Amino acid sequence: MYKNITVKELKEKIDKREKFILLGVRTDMEYFDFHLKNSILIPHYVVEERHEELKADKDDEIVVICRIGNRSVIAAESLVNLGYKNILNVIGGIIEWKSEGYPVEE
Repeated sequence: MYKNITVKELKEKIDKREKFILLGVRTDMEYFDFHLKNSILIPHYVVEERHEELKADKDDEIVVICRIGNRSVIAAESLVNLGYKNILNVIGGIIEWKSEGYPVEE
């Protein structure tokens, strides 16, 4: 099972320099418009086929973010089904992140 976190909680994790993998699951076009620094892009519909690109152990913390929080749920569930045990879903997605004034890369 995955857990939900807020964009504020994600910002705190980043500011504290916690170790985790940040997975963006929007489309290529959406990602290249803007994304979070150091995020890895794997669109939600290919997470099961491409999850090994994360180079993650099953216990590694993976934070999943999409546009508003719907596709990240799908990706988070896929990762859990693949045996990953420490999955966090960002509710509100990158739109909420931007609305809080947090930085993105363009």
